[in-house]
Amino acid sequence: MAVGVVLAKVAPPSLATVVVRPRLYRRLDAAARRPIVWISAAAGSGKTTLAASYLAARRRPCLWYQVDARDADPATFFYYLREGARRMRLRGHAAPPLPLLTPEYARGPDAYARHFFERLGALLPDGAWLVLDNYQDAPEDAALHLLLPGALSALPSRVRVLVLSRTAPPPPFARLAAQGAIAMIDPAELDLTVAETRALSRAARREPCDASCANALRERTGGWVAGTLLLLDSPVRGIPPERGAAPRGQQLLFDYFAAEIFERAPAEAQGLLLATAALPEVEPASAAALSGRPRAGEILADLVRRNYFTFRLAGARPRYRLHPLFREFLLDRARQTLDASTRRAQSLRAAEILVQEGSPDAAADLLAARGEWDGLAALVRQHAPALAAQGRLASIEGWLRALPEATVDADPWLTYWLGVCGFATPAAARARFERAYRAFREAGDVSGTLASWAGFVGTFFYVWDDFRELDPWIADMEALSGTVRFPSLELEAQVTFGMLAALMWRYGAHPQLGRWRDRATALLDSDAPPDVRMRLAAYLAFYWVSWRGDLAAARRLLDAVRPLVAARDVTPRTEMLWHLMEAHCCARAGDAAACFAAVERGLATAGRTGVLGLNHVVAVQGAYGGLVSGDLDAARRYHALVRRDVGGEKANRAHYEHLGVWISLCAGDLPSAEESARRLLEVAPAVGAPIAEAWMEHTVAHVLVERGQHDEAVARLERSIAWARRVGDPAVLHHALLSIAYARLAQGRVADALPPLRDGMRVGREHGYVRHPWIGWRRDVMARVAALALEHEVEPDHVRAQIAALGLAPPDGAPAVAAWPWPVRILTLGRFELWRGEERVRFTRKMPLRPIRLLQALVALGGRDVGEDRIADTLWPDAEGDAARRDLEVTLHRARALLGRTDAILQRGRRLSFEPRVCFVDATALAEALAVARARPGGTPTEGDVERVARLYRGPLLPGVEDDLPLVPAARERLREEVSRCLRAHDRGAPGPGERPPDWRQRCAEADPALGS
Repeated sequence: MAVGVVLAKVAPPSLATVVVRPRLYRRLDAAARRPIVWISAAAGSGKTTLAASYLAARRRPCLWYQVDARDADPATFFYYLREGARRMRLRGHAAPPLPLLTPEYARGPDAYARHFFERLGALLPDGAWLVLDNYQDAPEDAALHLLLPGALSALPSRVRVLVLSRTAPPPPFARLAAQGAIAMIDPAELDLTVAETRALSRAARREPCDASCANALRERTGGWVAGTLLLLDSPVRGIPPERGAAPRGQQLLFDYFAAEIFERAPAEAQGLLLATAALPEVEPASAAALSGRPRAGEILADLVRRNYFTFRLAGARPRYRLHPLFREFLLDRARQTLDASTRRAQSLRAAEILVQEGSPDAAADLLAARGEWDGLAALVRQHAPALAAQGRLASIEGWLRALPEATVDADPWLTYWLGVCGFATPAAARARFERAYRAFREAGDVSGTLASWAGFVGTFFYVWDDFRELDPWIADMEALSGTVRFPSLELEAQVTFGMLAALMWRYGAHPQLGRWRDRATALLDSDAPPDVRMRLAAYLAFYWVSWRGDLAAARRLLDAVRPLVAARDVTPRTEMLWHLMEAHCCARAGDAAACFAAVERGLATAGRTGVLGLNHVVAVQGAYGGLVSGDLDAARRYHALVRRDVGGEKANRAHYEHLGVWISLCAGDLPSAEESARRLLEVAPAVGAPIAEAWMEHTVAHVLVERGQHDEAVARLERSIAWARRVGDPAVLHHALLSIAYARLAQGRVADALPPLRDGMRVGREHGYVRHPWIGWRRDVMARVAALALEHEVEPDHVRAQIAALGLAPPDGAPAVAAWPWPVRILTLGRFELWRGEERVRFTRKMPLRPIRLLQALVALGGRDVGEDRIADTLWPDAEGDAARRDLEVTLHRARALLGRTDAILQRGRRLSFEPRVCFVDATALAEALAVARARPGGTPTEGDVERVARLYRGPLLPGVEDDLPLVPAARERLREEVSRCLRAHDRGAPGPGERPPDWRQRCAEADPALGS
């Protein structure tokens, strides 16, 4: 964009002669106590001159913005305002640039506008004013009217806003007005007083004007500044009666006087003015070229000196703007006096000048008005890329809509840009991209072919929809990519993103996926725009985490792109993608706290800046974080945010229902889980993404298990496993294998649970799934499966690491497993040992006998709900009651200290128990296993029951302590008899010749010879 045009849009007029108006300056001083000052007055009332002279007199820095019809596109307004801010002396020279209103802000324009003005306010110097001149030229239905009230409120108190308009504030400003934030300057206040009329006469015409003359002028014009200036130059010095009231507006009155003055102007000046009226602003060279008057610069400067409705704009290079009333008069005069061919030639030449000066939008208006479709089409082809980068898609679309439909359809680039402008409505955009793609392919246009391919495919990842439509496009790019060179780095990045995302979602595995993944990785180190690189990085992170289960690769990726976020000019979209990547990786790694922190940073960035399009994807990660940590309140809160932004996209809805199933299952709400599963079954197959169907099968299977439909659940999980093995997705494979193990365990088929359990835990160990939330985030289910794995020595080190990382509590309602990573273990069968975590308690000095005897007595008495009196009678049989109780309290305190956990022994209602979630006692676990065996139908334990009993029974209870604790021998014998009865109940007879006894029988005989006999 040319410097001159930008300055014309954001530069105040440089006034040659100014009438100082102290009363109005004082009025503005008083009005400036409020944040916004609104001067509403008719054209020619001197609003612009007053504002410029006031700010100059008060030496206030200002950012002047000339509102016009182009600002119907809010992106244009923010673009030019951004450029104006760059040219001011701003507070922070190293401050990042203000954001452009690009498409990612489409869902949050209000937040974007507030954020923009917050940033702008931080940059403007103290005492600065923002002037919005000719605000009435913004179209009545412009979105700008809705955005500005909230945005202006975001400016700091040290900055003031001055709006110059022919009209009162539009309705969206009503709230600000009601809050007293707007000071209104009444139109009548701008009318010239007699003294000001005399001053204007002296300044403008260098003529004396006494009081009677000034009174007469004021009576004839009503104090209207423009009318006064015209009357001073008019030989008539009177207003025709038929025009005095001017019911059709002051333009008629202006035209009357201007016509008289214009007729007396030299022919050279007349020709210059008629020719240049087509331009909103003009430089001397352009005026000379357009009018054929070599002295154009001198004539324009003379008009300014004479205050003849011509302003010179501030800046080193001369540039001029006609007063709107004067320009309207000249345009009307040109239509009346110039022939059609001359006007057409001038319009075309004016359009060329506007394009050369960097104002293609103004040129487009001229060409559209003249019906010059070829020129307008060329303008779109030439300038659409730059305007799109500025976010000004509405401007591009306006140009395209002005063209005949046949013209657009016949030109693939015009069709392509119409698709870009309609990106938010994928069905229409895809049709345009496809039409352009076919035409480009036929014409052999490589750039157009690649751009339209990327546009078509990109719509699927703007709105997640039915990915099945991507199949022919993937096939086309497979054929194309080996034969073409990418014309630009950015186009290569767009195509690479499209192909990588399409292959991931549509197939999950594909012979070409690795090649596109490597190409995307290489582009991260290129000079492609940061936003484009971060978008590639985000999908690569999804690839490594969700498709390949390689968290280490994802972490390396995060480290590689971290500098993009640290850059001074980082955009909010790049920030959002970064927070999304962080949250996604942390959720899948099981780090809920880091996940929540990243999610909150992402949502805060979205709320602050207006980049709301990624909100639901970020909130999804928060819901996963809640499931990972067992924080269902957090999971529900983020799930509600997903519901708010999910829209009608199939993939988004499937994701939402998928989360709903797991949240309900974790909460024990099976009816809600079933309802979410029903909706998931409706929508997931329509996504056309095999990975979504694989997760759907896994998710629905868990609902079926809870309904007792174990075989149907396993059938679904086997389909999920088949897909995971085919594409090499370890995450899906890991979840599904362990889910089958759980389904068989829930069915009571432990032997059938062990093969998938071994495979699943092996996959988990090989891929480092330690904090990975396996088996769908259900902590109770994970605990049961982990306990089964430890009981059968399946990847025990890996399983214990998982239990510790996830903080799993031992499962309820099942015999305790010795191999579980208990905080405290008390081993009393065949030996007596105390363990704190993985460290055995060793006594280097005298053994603390009393605490140890307390622990042994509690074990011998069953370990649960043992009365304190019974313990005291056992340990201190000769002590008085009170003394025994005191000794018990002291000894209990020392026993807890010995175990390292105050909660290892519970004390409730004068009864003692080992805390089952903290303290493992092998004798208690054996008693529980024996109770399960006794409860089997007919009292016949299963082979699994017997194996569990045999693993736990490592020998007689508390060998060698009977002298100190007389109750131990009886307890020991009772336990031995229970074990013997269990073994006999399952015994199938003595082994035959050459047969070996079962391992469990042999182990028991070795542990306790008395049992073997």
